[in-house]
Amino acid sequence: MLKIILAGMLSVLGSSAVADEKIIWEGYYVGGGIGFSHGSVTEGKTDWIENGITPYITSGKNSEFNHMLLNMNAGYNVQLDNKSIIGFEVDNNYVNQTAHGDVVNYDISYSTVSDRVVSKTKINNIQTLRLKYGFDHKNVYYYLTGGLALAEVKRKVTGLDDNQGWAFLDFGETNSKTNFETGYALGAGMEMPVRDSLSFSLKYIYTDFGDINYNYEGHAFGATNIGKQKVKLDNSMLSVGLNYHF
Repeated sequence: MLKIILAGMLSVLGSSAVADEKIIWEGYYVGGGIGFSHGSVTEGKTDWIENGITPYITSGKNSEFNHMLLNMNAGYNVQLDNKSIIGFEVDNNYVNQTAHGDVVNYDISYSTVSDRVVSKTKINNIQTLRLKYGFDHKNVYYYLTGGLALAEVKRKVTGLDDNQGWAFLDFGETNSKTNFETGYALGAGMEMPVRDSLSFSLKYIYTDFGDINYNYEGHAFGATNIGKQKVKLDNSMLSVGLNYHF
């Protein structure tokens, strides 16, 4: 579907009408588009304490996000001279993506395979607020961008029975946490006129939410286990769209 829509946009850009269009980049604009989102969830090692006494260290398996996205954005540009342009942009990217990994599948302390504790990490939207700096070359606007990123991260972990005889959460026991996480956004893009006040937009945005702390509490074989883990979350978004300049 993305290829079909992109091909349609490119066919419009290739028309003879586009070549004669010129946009004054300064001022407010709004727009939207579609694209693809890819991210990763890096499961850090988990420190466990059994019954408040015995320490364990476990490892798991990382996971990835892959999903189409819908983008809406708005911003403002100032043209400093005939070439240089600065501005800001705020956007929302509806990614609706879920990653499935393992918090635990191996006990490092005792070098043994463990019953798994699986993770489900979900993000519906990623918002960014970014500064932009670029230049106009032959009526095509090229820019670099950077700023803040925000996402609501929903995470759930569940103990499974893999018949390994070594577990940190009983079968079916869960821990859930939903938090708004902040990070940074970096990227680059370009815009070129289509017709009148309409421009074609292509942009890439990378977001990094750093290490997110998670605490787990549960039971296994009658013992109380408390775990602490750091999970790293990042994401890349590539989108095409149209902007209307006021």
